[in-house]
Amino acid sequence: MAKRKKTTKSVKTTKRVVKSSEATKKTPQVKVKTIDEVASTTLNLVSFNLHDRYAFEYTSKTKKKLVAYGPWLATLFVVIISPQLLNLSKNGNLMTFSGFFNEIFFNQKSWVILVLILLNVLFLVDGLSDLFSRKSRGWNRVYITALITLGYTVWQLFSNLSQPAAPILAILGSLVAVFTVLDIRSYYK
Repeated sequence: MAKRKKTTKSVKTTKRVVKSSEATKKTPQVKVKTIDEVASTTLNLVSFNLHDRYAFEYTSKTKKKLVAYGPWLATLFVVIISPQLLNLSKNGNLMTFSGFFNEIFFNQKSWVILVLILLNVLFLVDGLSDLFSRKSRGWNRVYITALITLGYTVWQLFSNLSQPAAPILAILGSLVAVFTVLDIRSYYK
């Protein structure tokens, strides 16, 4: 007798999944935020924590003077005060004009400060005409430069925890600048 070969048939089964209306109701609907929404939320959080939660604010006369001389004060901050705070937080001293070249410009270890100074100046130049027109775009540019300076000084504090005095002084100066910018934001539309 000849042996028969066994043949097996494979049967494909597919399982059909049907979502019930209950399953779709339980699935949370989440909208992914855009970059503008994330930036707005972050700036509102910073604004609240560095200004809005405190009862202190400048007098209206002081605010009007700050706005009247705003573009010139912003230039002073970005070109002179901000680099001083950046250098103070890193090196523990204030720099002179010639010190800028020795400590920052020709020093390879200070390239981050040089890049931040360049960014701050670029933001100022970009928003200066809007500052003269009292537009919020100009205010935003100065606010960004103040936040860049504050962020770097905080970073330097955590980098130099063994000698925190200079970074703490730089942070205090940066906080005053951020508070001042936030206090006059209502004058820019």
